[in-house]
Amino acid sequence: MDYFAKSAGTEIEYPGDLAAGARGAGARRLQEWLSLRGAPTAIDGGFGDATSAALDAFRSRNGLASAPSLNVKTWNRLVEPMASLITPAIQIGARDTLSTVVLKVARAHLKAHPVEVGGDNRGPWVRAYMSGNDGSDWLWCAGFVTAIVAQAASLLGTATPTPRTFSCDSLAKDAQQNGRFVRGATFGNDANAWDLMGPCCVFVVRRTSNDWTHTGFAYNASGTVFETIEGNTNDGGSPNGFEVTTRHRSISAKDFVRLD
Repeated sequence: MDYFAKSAGTEIEYPGDLAAGARGAGARRLQEWLSLRGAPTAIDGGFGDATSAALDAFRSRNGLASAPSLNVKTWNRLVEPMASLITPAIQIGARDTLSTVVLKVARAHLKAHPVEVGGDNRGPWVRAYMSGNDGSDWLWCAGFVTAIVAQAASLLGTATPTPRTFSCDSLAKDAQQNGRFVRGATFGNDANAWDLMGPCCVFVVRRTSNDWTHTGFAYNASGTVFETIEGNTNDGGSPNGFEVTTRHRSISAKDFVRLD
């Protein structure tokens, strides 16, 4: 199942012709998207003068006609980055494996730059990766990883090798049970170890031998260093950041999950 497409469909659903005085979830989603799209305003679920001004500013910058209320054309422009990822515009070749397609899908999401808005682990992007959940307790790195893998598997027409989980521990332990788990120490001892991982795999940050705290995708590996695409991180590599971004990481305190 493509978990991202299902949840994202809810996030981009038109909330109606909202106007000044509107209150509730629709007004809040409008404020979230305005803030994500360069016209920030308070995210309080109340459509007041500030929301009207932010809406006018977004329309002006995007060549849209002024109007007294939200309309479908403006809404579609607001949610365009997420809408474009419900069916990512990627090419799938006859020889592509799941790990190849996962990397293509992850890069498409990275280009849209998903980011939190409205508080810690909150906003449309978080809910899209976390099956409608958000809030301070909903760390979303594993939700990002498993949603991307499921979307790639759906596009390729194959089964997903990872469970739908929001837990790094569950992701790693499932891989152990199914023969897809590789300890990071392997890569320091075997020059060919990366070849077995395919073009892209999943990394998990190890706190203890049975506890993992963060996850993302690993690719373009060389020796003890690899590039990543990961969610809920930041420039410092935090496991509770605010965006999808790319980093360089070492194998130190990392383990890996094969996708092919």
